[in-house]
This record gives sequence, structure tokens and C-alpha cells, in this order.
Amino acid sequence: MKFDTKQVGSWAIVVLIAVFSIGGLCYFMWRLFVSPSVDASVDDSLRRSNSENVIQLSVLNASGVNGLAKQTMLFLRRRGFDVVETGNTEVIDKSRIIDYVGDTVSAMRVAQAVGLEKKDIVVEIDSTLFLRCAVILGKNYPNLKVFQ
Repeated sequence: MKFDTKQVGSWAIVVLIAVFSIGGLCYFMWRLFVSPSVDASVDDSLRRSNSENVIQLSVLNASGVNGLAKQTMLFLRRRGFDVVETGNTEVIDKSRIIDYVGDTVSAMRVAQAVGLEKKDIVVEIDSTLFLRCAVILGKNYPNLKVFQ
């Protein structure tokens, strides 16, 4: 039995196109329903000033492991957030978001970006800060999206 190389090549191209099309469709559906993209903008009704367009936050490392705040800062900046401060703080077991202005919408957007849930948001109003919230990385940091 002799194979026609032109016909085999044509079928190979058709199969590749089909595989990429199905893969693209699966990725689209996954991004749409399972892991939607995160919006880093401040909701219009919650802005404190006209210049406040992007969620400004700090990242504090409370895990005791060096370099996690910087890694998280880069992760969040790639997603459009304005990380204005990083640092270390006392070691804690569980990561959380601290909401400084009572803006649960922004806090939830940050939580979704790093892989935390609504129950991980703590409201601590502090009008002296120019930040909307802070990400506190606890000892459970390997469970966050940043480190997976």
C-alpha cells in the first residue's frame, strides 16, 4: 500500500487546525466561566477622587519566607493593580486581605486575583492611608494563585 504524501500532508494540516480550534474554544470557555480575568479598576461609584482609576494596594509578607512580597507585587502589577508598597510583618498562619476604605468590591477583586475568598477579607478602616487594601501573605501562601 502506497501513501500519497500530499494527501497525508493535507490531513495533517486539517487535524492541526481542528486541534488548535478545539483547544482555543476550551481555553475561551475556561477563562469565561471557570477563571474569569480580574478587573483592577476602581468602581466608579467608589472612587475617592477623579484620578483614582486603578486599585492601589500594599503587599506584606507574613510568612517568614524571603521574597514572597516582591513575587506577589510583580504578579499583581502584570494584572493591572498598582502595588505601591511591599514589606514584611509579623508571621501569621493564614493569608488575608485588609480593606482600609470599606470598598468590598475592590477587596474582592484583589482577593480573586491572588486566590483568596470573601471570608479572607478583613475590614480595618484607616483614612490616613492612601491605599484601598493590603495583601497579607501568611504561612499558607503555597495555596495562592501567585505561587502555583
